[in-house]
Amino acid sequence: TDGLYDPAGYLRTLQKMHLVRRVFQKLHQQDPTRFATKDDSEHLINRIQTVLEEEEFRTKPSIYMVVEKILERKESLPRDWVVHGTVGYDFLNTLNGLFIKHENEKELTAIYEKFTQQHVHFENLLYQRKKFFALVHMASEINALGHRLDRISEQNPYFRDFTLNNLTLAIREIIACFPVYRTYISPEDLEVSERDLKYIHIAIEKAKQRTPVLDPAIYDFVKAILTMNFDVVVSPEEVELYRDFVLRFQQLTGPIMAKGLEDTMFYIYNRFLSVNEVGGDPTHFGSSEQEFHRQNVDRNTHWPKGFITTTTHDTKRSEDVRLKLNVLSEIPRAWKSQVARWAIFNKDHKTLIGEELKPSANTEYYIYQILLGLWPLKHVTPEVESSLKERAWEIIIKSLREAKTETNWLKPNDAYEAAVKTFLDKILTRTSGNHFLEAFETFHRKVAGFGLLNGLSSLVLKMGSPGVVDIYQGSEIWDDRFVDPDNRRPVNFEHLKSQLKLVSDQEQKKNLKDLVGELLDRRDEGQIKLFLLKKALEIRKKVPELFLGAEYIPLKATGRRAGNCVAYLRKKGDKLLLVASGRFYTEITGRSGEGVLGSRAWRKTWIEWPKELAHVRLKNIFTDEIITPEATRNGQNFVACEELFSNLPAVILTNVT
Repeated sequence: TDGLYDPAGYLRTLQKMHLVRRVFQKLHQQDPTRFATKDDSEHLINRIQTVLEEEEFRTKPSIYMVVEKILERKESLPRDWVVHGTVGYDFLNTLNGLFIKHENEKELTAIYEKFTQQHVHFENLLYQRKKFFALVHMASEINALGHRLDRISEQNPYFRDFTLNNLTLAIREIIACFPVYRTYISPEDLEVSERDLKYIHIAIEKAKQRTPVLDPAIYDFVKAILTMNFDVVVSPEEVELYRDFVLRFQQLTGPIMAKGLEDTMFYIYNRFLSVNEVGGDPTHFGSSEQEFHRQNVDRNTHWPKGFITTTTHDTKRSEDVRLKLNVLSEIPRAWKSQVARWAIFNKDHKTLIGEELKPSANTEYYIYQILLGLWPLKHVTPEVESSLKERAWEIIIKSLREAKTETNWLKPNDAYEAAVKTFLDKILTRTSGNHFLEAFETFHRKVAGFGLLNGLSSLVLKMGSPGVVDIYQGSEIWDDRFVDPDNRRPVNFEHLKSQLKLVSDQEQKKNLKDLVGELLDRRDEGQIKLFLLKKALEIRKKVPELFLGAEYIPLKATGRRAGNCVAYLRKKGDKLLLVASGRFYTEITGRSGEGVLGSRAWRKTWIEWPKELAHVRLKNIFTDEIITPEATRNGQNFVACEELFSNLPAVILTNVT
C-alpha cells in the first residue's frame, strides 16, 4: 500500500502486519515444528488476517505509532487512522501561541509594514508561491494529472468539450487555492467526509474567483469528481477512474503546500518569526486560553497517547528562541523604537547596488529578530562572538535562498549575498563606534530575561498536558537553535550529564525551596529548566495514570492578574494534579524578570477550584510547599495565585504522596 495514495489503508496494513508477525512468532516459539511447510505458514497467516479484518482489530493500534501530519489550525486528524496521534506540531503551535499577546497584532503589523515600506497580502502571496512551484517544479506531475482528467472527460458526452489545457489550468488553480495540505479520501470510500467536502468547496470557489475567464463548468466538473457527486449517471468503471484521479490529486496538494508555505512564505513574511513555524499559520497571531484547553481536551479524548512536543529536528526555531521572540508581542512600542534606532545606526553599513541600498528592509528586519533569538545572556567572549557570526550567517543565507526573492539556490545573487554578509559582519564587529551592538545587547537582556520565564512556564504547561512528552536532544537546558543545519549541530551530552548530576546532588543536600531560589537567581545557566523537567518527569513516571487518560479540567483564573495565568486540573479517581503557569510577565513588572513572584505581583488573583475537592492538601513537587484551597464567604473555593507563584512562575501540585 502507498502511504501517500491511501494513508488510512497504509496505516492499517502496518498495524495488521505487526500483529501477524507477533502472533506468528509467538506460535512458532511454542512449537517450532508446527510450520513444517510453506503451505502451513501461509494457511495460518491467512487465518490470522481474516480475524484481523474484524472491527475490533481494524480500529485499535497494535503497535505504538504517531504520524508526522501537519494539521491546519482548525483541522483534525482523521478518526479512522489507527495511530496514537501526531508527532505534536499542533500542540507546539498552540502552546507557543499562549505566550503571544494577540491584542497587539495590528500594532506589530503596522511596525513591520512601516519598516519595510510594503504591505503584504499573505493569502495572495501564498497563492502565487504555490502556483509558481506547481508551474515550475511540479509541472510534469500536474500535466500528467491533466492528461488523466482529459481522458476521463473524453469518455462522457457531458464533459468531452473541455480542452486539455483548460482542465490542467483548473487543476493547478485548485491546488494553489487549497486551504489545507490535503484531503483523505480512501480507495474504499463511497462518499466524501464533511471535513474534506468543506476544503474542496473552499478551493473550488477561490479558484473560480481567481480565473473568471475560465468556464465555471470546468470547475463544476472537477468538483463533481473530487466530491464523487454526479448529476449524471456514470458507470462503475468510470467511478473507479474518478476515484483514482482523486487519490492522485491528493498526493500533489501536500508537497505544493509545503513548498509554498513552509519553504518559501516562512522566509518572506517576516512580520513575527515566532509564528512562522512548522504546522503554524503566520496570519494567526497567538492562541487563547480557551483554544489551548480545547485542544488538550480533544487530544485527551481521542489521542491521549499522541506526542506533545515543542522542538524537533524540523522546527524553524527552537522553543527557547520562540519564547524569547514572543516577548516582542508584549512590548510593541519598545520594539518599534529599537528597530528604528538600529536602522539609523546601521544605514552606513549597507551596500549600494544599482540605485538601492542593500540588504533590503525586509531582510534587515529578519536579521534583527534572528539576532535576538540567537544572542546569549552570558558574557560574549571574542571566540563566542565569532561563532555567533558564523551561525547567524548560515541561518540567514539559507533563509534568503529559500525565500527566492533576492537570491536562490539555483542561481545565487552573489552581489546581494555579499552585501548582506558585509552588513552582518559590520553590525556585529565590536568597535567604539558601533552604537548598534551596545543598544542591541541592552534591549536583548530585557527581552531574554522575560523569555526565560516564558520558557519555564511553557515547560510546566507541557509536562502536565495529555500525551507523551517529547524532549528534543539538547533542549533539556536553554537551547537557542534554528532551522537545519543549525539544529543538527552536535549536542554536548557530557555537559548535560554533568548539569543533571549537579542538580541532583544539590537536591539531596538542600531544602527544595532554597534550591529553587538559587537556581532561579542564576536562571541564565539553564539548571532551573533542567530541574523542573527532572521533577516533572519523576511525577509522570510515579503516577502515569494522571497524565495518560486522566480527566482534563480547565480552571478559570479571576481577579487582577486573571489574564496572566493559565491553569488546569488532571484527575484520576482520588488522585489530583494542579498545573498553573504565569505569562505576559512584562505586564507584571517593568524590569527584566524581577518582581514576578509573590503577593506584590499576584495579589487579588485566584484560580477557581472545584467545590467537591475542597480542603484537599496539595504539595508543590518543585518546592515541597503545601497549599490548601480556601473558601470565600459565598462558598466558592479558590487557590490564591500569590501562594502558587511565591517561589516559581509555574507550578505542579499533587495530592499523591
